[in-house]
Amino acid sequence: MRTLPLRSTLCLFLIALAWIGCAPTEATLTTADYRERLPALEARAAERPRDADALRDLGEAYAQLQRFPEAQQALQRAYDLDRDDPKTLYYLGVAHEGAGEEADALFILGKYTAVSPDSPYRPLMEARHTWLRRAVARRELRALLVMEDDLADARATDAVAVFPFVYRGSDPRYQVLGRGLGEMLTTDLASVEGLQVVERVRLQALLEEIDMARGEAFDPRTAPRLGRLLQSGRVVGGSFDVMGDRLQTDVVLWAWKAEPDPTLSEHSADLAALFRLEKEIVFGVIDELGITLSPADRERIERIPTRDIQAFLAYSRGLREEDAGRFGAAAEQFGQAARLDPGFGAAAERAGEAQALSNAGGPISAALGAGRGASSSEPSGSMEDLVSTRLSSLNQSLGAYVVPSEETRAGEVPFEPPVIEPIPDPPPPPGGN
Repeated sequence: MRTLPLRSTLCLFLIALAWIGCAPTEATLTTADYRERLPALEARAAERPRDADALRDLGEAYAQLQRFPEAQQALQRAYDLDRDDPKTLYYLGVAHEGAGEEADALFILGKYTAVSPDSPYRPLMEARHTWLRRAVARRELRALLVMEDDLADARATDAVAVFPFVYRGSDPRYQVLGRGLGEMLTTDLASVEGLQVVERVRLQALLEEIDMARGEAFDPRTAPRLGRLLQSGRVVGGSFDVMGDRLQTDVVLWAWKAEPDPTLSEHSADLAALFRLEKEIVFGVIDELGITLSPADRERIERIPTRDIQAFLAYSRGLREEDAGRFGAAAEQFGQAARLDPGFGAAAERAGEAQALSNAGGPISAALGAGRGASSSEPSGSMEDLVSTRLSSLNQSLGAYVVPSEETRAGEVPFEPPVIEPIPDPPPPPGGN
C-alpha cells in the first residue's frame, strides 16, 4: 500500500473535510451525486458487512440509479439486520416494485402501519402502497371483464360493495355529495365487527374500467353484474336529489341470495340533517342484512365526523379529485374541509394521505424523488460515516489510503489552538516620558 508523507496526509484530510462541508445536502442529491458516491458506499459496505446503515445507504444509491436487483440484495441484507428502519423498508419496497415484484413490494410497503408517525417515510410507504394497490386492482378488473361470462355462476362472497350515490338534481354544487355519502356508508359498515367491505381502491378501479366514474350506470338492474365483477355478494348504491332545503335519497340493496330482486328504500330529511339521514340509511342496510349489532358497533356507527355541510362538501370534492388521480387538488380540498371544521379528523388525515400520494404516486421515478426528499428530514449516518465515505472516495481518486489515526477517530486528541506570540507594545510616542 502506498502511503503519503504526514504533511501531505494532513493537507488531504483538510481538503476532505472541506469537501464534506460543501457537499450537497440529501435534499439536493441528483443521480450524478449518487453515481459519484457509489464506489465509496460499496467500499464501506464491504468493510462493514454487518452494518445495516451501510447496507441501507448502498441500497438507496443502487435504487436511485435504478439498479434494482443490486438494490434488492443490499437492502434485503440491511432488512435482515434491522427490520424496523423506515428508510430501509421504503427503499426495499421500491426496489421490489422496480424489479417487477409487486407482491413483495406490497408486503414490505404494507408495514407502514408499524412505522412511527414521526418518520417521513411512513406517509410515503402508505402512499406507494395505495398507488400499487390501485394499479393491481385495475389490472385484475380488466382480466375479470374479459372473462365476465365465466363469472355468471361463480358464487360471490358475503362482502359488501358500496357505490357512490348518483345525483339526479340540477344544481352542480351538490353532485359531489354522492361520493361523500358512499364514503360515509363504507366507513360505517366497515366498523361492524366481522363485516367485510370491498376496498374503495378496488371499487374505483371497476368504475374506471367500465366507464362508470360518475355513477350514471348504477341502478337496480346493474347491481348483480357489479357484484359478480367485484366478487361481492351484496351491493349498496342509490340516487339522491336536493330540492330546496330537502335531501331525498333512494337506496338500493342487492344480495346474491335474493337475486334478482333488490330491496329499495326511500329516505328524506332537511339538508342540514344529512348526517342523521346517513345513519338512518346505515342502520336500515344492517337490518336488511340481518346483522345484530353489538353495543360497541352501534356506538362507532353513531359517531358523526362533522356537522358542517360546507366542510363535508369540501371533503366530498376531495374524494372526487382523489378518484380522478389529482392528488394535489384532493389534498387542497381535504385541507379546506379540516380548516372549516378543525374537529373533522378524517379530513385532516385524508389531506396528509393525498399529499403523500401527490409526492410518491405515479411512475417509479416519482417514488425515488420522494425518497430523496424524505432523506433531507431524517439523519442518515454519523459524521464519522460521512467522513469515512468521503475519504474512501478521495482515496480511490488518489490511488492511496488516507486514514486518520486511531486517536483521531476515537476523539481522544482534544483540539489545541496554535500558539500565537503576543504582539509587542507599540513604541512610546516621540517626546514622551
